[in-house]
Amino acid sequence: MLTSPELAKPFDDLIEQSFKYQLDNNLLPNFDNIDFAHLEKQNKNKILSLIHNLISKCPVNSDFEKKDNNEKIQSYMSDFLNENYPPMHPKTSMNIIGSIYQNATLNSLNPPLNKFFLFIEVSKLFYFFVQEKYIRKIKNMSNDLFLNHEFLTYSFNLIDGINVLLLSGNNNSVISVYRTFYENYIIFAFLQKYPALKTVFIEHKDMLHCLLIKEENNIKGIEVDNKILQRIDELEKKYGSGFKDNYGWTESVIEDKSKRNLKTIYEASNLSEVFSFYYKLSCNFTHATSLALLCHPEVKDIYGYIYAIVEIFVREFEELLSNIKMVAKEKALLKEWTEYMARDVYKVLNDWYKIEHN
Repeated sequence: MLTSPELAKPFDDLIEQSFKYQLDNNLLPNFDNIDFAHLEKQNKNKILSLIHNLISKCPVNSDFEKKDNNEKIQSYMSDFLNENYPPMHPKTSMNIIGSIYQNATLNSLNPPLNKFFLFIEVSKLFYFFVQEKYIRKIKNMSNDLFLNHEFLTYSFNLIDGINVLLLSGNNNSVISVYRTFYENYIIFAFLQKYPALKTVFIEHKDMLHCLLIKEENNIKGIEVDNKILQRIDELEKKYGSGFKDNYGWTESVIEDKSKRNLKTIYEASNLSEVFSFYYKLSCNFTHATSLALLCHPEVKDIYGYIYAIVEIFVREFEELLSNIKMVAKEKALLKEWTEYMARDVYKVLNDWYKIEHN
């Protein structure tokens, strides 16, 4: 990432020169004349010069453990920073903005990412339309619709985070966040298969929430509200002592307590093996494995994740539409438009995957 203080002013000029769309032939912006390597070298030289001055001008050269010398170093460091750091603030801020702007712009022009961003932004408009016209007017929402709405809302939140990471070029973290995205979908698929668990799942949230409040109050030495204790007792009597566990809500389907985990839930949900492959790979980037620490995927290496995210999102969105009484024409058009845009993303991803791996 470029972090040169020299970048702020020239970047405005670069934007002015390079981001003028040639409307006669619809050409994309051209960065061919921008010497990013030179700008980066300038930045490194400035940083090295600053550190060199910090070291060379320090009056203490030996016996750094001596109290008097330690005090001299502290005083010198304070003076040095007061002299050099404040003037850097405006440049540093502009520099950060400029580098983020530049990276985001370059990555957004990547054809597969561009199609993906467009798909998500249009889907947000669809979602907003459905929410404003239909969902907000429902007084007694069914558990089916409530959970579907909550899952989809959370998916949007995660995708927004993924988009920011894609724009910044942080591909390792994209893979890591995908793991959370997919785990939510595993639960979503499991609840679709066992709809009787939806009410239990909703109440399980109350149990975990009350347990966290109880634990926090105990740590702080605060008396736990009696309503919290009553709710825990109420749910425990209703569902049993195992309901406190993270997957205690699955007890009626998964009788063996040792098997109440995400792996069993996944196996029971009959999901695609393609999703499974990307999930297993994403686990390697979530934990501190050698792959996560030593491997730095390029954009082409995460196209598969984008493909999977789009497919999962389409399924969640269509499930939402199926749970709402809508004007038939509206539902049909939104469903078809979503699928059309998804196919468009798939096509571009497939085309670029072939190019990148030839």
